[in-house]
Amino acid sequence: MRMDNKQKLVHILCERKEAVSSKELVKVLNVSDRMIRKYVKQINCESKPFIISGKEGYQLIKYPAYIFDSHIDQQSTRLAYILTAITDETNEIDISSLADELNVSIATIEQDIKQIKNLCKNTDLQLTRYQNVFKLKGKESEKRKLYKKILIQDQTQYIFDSQYYQQFFSLTDLDNIRKIIEKNLNMSNLKMNEFSMLNLSMHIGISVERISMNNLLSENVILHSEKKFDDHMRVFAHHLIKDISQQYHIELNEDEYAELEFAILSRVVPNEFLQDQVVRVDKYVQPQSVEFVRQLVDKISRLYHIDFYNELFIAQFALHIEKLTIRLKTNTLQENPLCQTIKEEYPTLFDIAVFIANEIHKEYHVELNQGELAFLVLHLGNAANDIINTAPMIDYHAALLFPMYYDAEKKLISYILKHSREHLNIECYHDIKDVKLDQFDFILSVYPLHLDVKIPVLQIHPLPHEGDIDKIDDVCRTLRDYKAYEVIEKAFQGFDEIFYKQEIYMDNEYDFIHAICEPLKESQIIHEQFIEEVLERERLSSTYIRNGIAIPHSSGIRALKNFVVVIKNQKPILWGSHKVSYIILFGMTSKSKFLNTFDIFIQYQKQLLTYINLQYNKSLERVFRI
Repeated sequence: MRMDNKQKLVHILCERKEAVSSKELVKVLNVSDRMIRKYVKQINCESKPFIISGKEGYQLIKYPAYIFDSHIDQQSTRLAYILTAITDETNEIDISSLADELNVSIATIEQDIKQIKNLCKNTDLQLTRYQNVFKLKGKESEKRKLYKKILIQDQTQYIFDSQYYQQFFSLTDLDNIRKIIEKNLNMSNLKMNEFSMLNLSMHIGISVERISMNNLLSENVILHSEKKFDDHMRVFAHHLIKDISQQYHIELNEDEYAELEFAILSRVVPNEFLQDQVVRVDKYVQPQSVEFVRQLVDKISRLYHIDFYNELFIAQFALHIEKLTIRLKTNTLQENPLCQTIKEEYPTLFDIAVFIANEIHKEYHVELNQGELAFLVLHLGNAANDIINTAPMIDYHAALLFPMYYDAEKKLISYILKHSREHLNIECYHDIKDVKLDQFDFILSVYPLHLDVKIPVLQIHPLPHEGDIDKIDDVCRTLRDYKAYEVIEKAFQGFDEIFYKQEIYMDNEYDFIHAICEPLKESQIIHEQFIEEVLERERLSSTYIRNGIAIPHSSGIRALKNFVVVIKNQKPILWGSHKVSYIILFGMTSKSKFLNTFDIFIQYQKQLLTYINLQYNKSLERVFRI
């Protein structure tokens, strides 16, 4: 088995049993002196003195067996390693060397490079290749942003696991950075949420690593805010930066200091903003920011019929947007590992967040990334817990057979309704002859009942019993698919026009939207502004959901008729960065009906696909020409 460079370094020092000069190690390993220092720090990352350095070079004093127990096999870890290598201006490492160091094939490295190239799209970074040597050219700030994106993408299972993220850092300790932040927060009576703490810890870690390797900001990327931060928060930022600089022995130029200061100040929140009380908004937030949020709340109320008007929410959201715009202008955006989950689970709130992003773009001329969109959703959801989902809850109707005995049946029904995880409607009967079986999903009986019926019959205890709750919930789960299918079927009955089409292939999602919408416009089902709105919605955030489904739609402009267009392709097409087999574009004359239908499609995707496939198996009477 091939060894990576850290293992080779340990092997050399182990064989020599004496100090080996840095010059000799550079020659043998074919890397820079800086990379040798990095390897040594990586090996000693847990403060265990496996290798010591002196005037004569490096010497092994304790054998680091753990170095030979693990290998870099996760793509995210390899991408971060490769990114560090190809952004080191003083060192050139070709594909073969990377493959050797990472103990993978050259083909794997080629695929990783391709992935980095894809991640560089829509940035100022440029990946160049000369023979087998790659270099990533561009602003240092963009390189750091890409590094952070690689660290946090698709890692929901490790969301706050510092040990997972620590593997990407060799010169810094994320837990230690967090402790320094927390110490300064406590001393300053300030707060920071967990997402901001994660982002800031990694932001500082990346900055320290890049500065330590002499990759410095020198691009005048820092913009001064129109309103000065509260002096109290500036003092906090100053002390935090000072502690970090002393801990990791780094010196910050003016750009580095300003960038770190803005990264800190754009995430910290005064205590009073997290308490349910009147806050001194004018002390921390500009009046125009508050007015902007008031206008947003008013527009959301008119457009989505959801009321966010609350003084504390307006104060908190104004502060969030003000700090958000600073992060946007200073390229210190936050990433959110839960972005895709939030997008899938709270479609209505995510759509409102996209609308807000568009309003921010108009007002401040800046664009939000997916992570910042997800944080908007969390703010909105925290203020409106009762409107997170607008899809109808599935109801289960049960008949309870219970012999007349005081009010015992009432206590039993109350217990079941309180403890069941399902939404139940229970009617009590004393005689089976009185039960109209076609009106119920299942029957509950406190005595043995032998019926030749199509619906489930459960015998339960006459007194509350926790085992009965499991029985009831199990029956509901078996009925769920059927009930959810009925919800989907009813949703499609709400469309005036339904069009199906198969095997339509376009170069990209925008071509698809044009191809679908133009015939609708000609048929006076939509107007031109609807098309523009759908395209704008797609530009702000992909309407890919999951399960190979994309649901392009307009966030604001209503259709002239209730319609849906369904396209099914055997061969998946690329919708943004995702593969899609089903494209569902729909519009409605009422915004509230649109939101309700949209949530139904998201919540019951399995049944939606079942319904669509069933329609394609039938003879399609109306074929939509594209």
